[in-house]
Amino acid sequence: MAVAVRLPGLLQSQLSPSLGFWLDAPYSGAPTPCSHTIPTVPDVRERATDQQTISRGIVAIYKDFVGRGPTTAQTTITDAFVTTICRDTLTRAERTLVDSGDGDVVRGMRRKFQAAMSKEMIRLVEQTTGRHAAAFLSDHDVEQDIAIETIVLVDF
Repeated sequence: MAVAVRLPGLLQSQLSPSLGFWLDAPYSGAPTPCSHTIPTVPDVRERATDQQTISRGIVAIYKDFVGRGPTTAQTTITDAFVTTICRDTLTRAERTLVDSGDGDVVRGMRRKFQAAMSKEMIRLVEQTTGRHAAAFLSDHDVEQDIAIETIVLVDF
């Protein structure tokens, strides 16, 4: 739960983006005080737990569909979207194909896997966040072996 707090004397451009504040207010000719909702400690802890839950879930989904999960998965949750960046996801056979110049073949195959995994990933995010998905976006840079899974949330 967030707490609405009036911050007297602070300008919107002075507030920290790490707390969820925008850096710059639309210019109106004169600085104006503003009020914002500041996340409480339980909110921050809950979001961190949700990020960890989604990261672990994405790794498990990769393992189920591909036979191997990423060695690193990092999830970011905002009011508008959930994004997980996965590193080191390719199998040994896929890495061999990429190294021999067949990255397009691997990329095409991975896109098919990502489409097949999309329902599971959307379900994971919806259950974890309590929000509904508006869109699923996914891609994989096979040369760098970095994949991104983004679920855009409804009502952002």
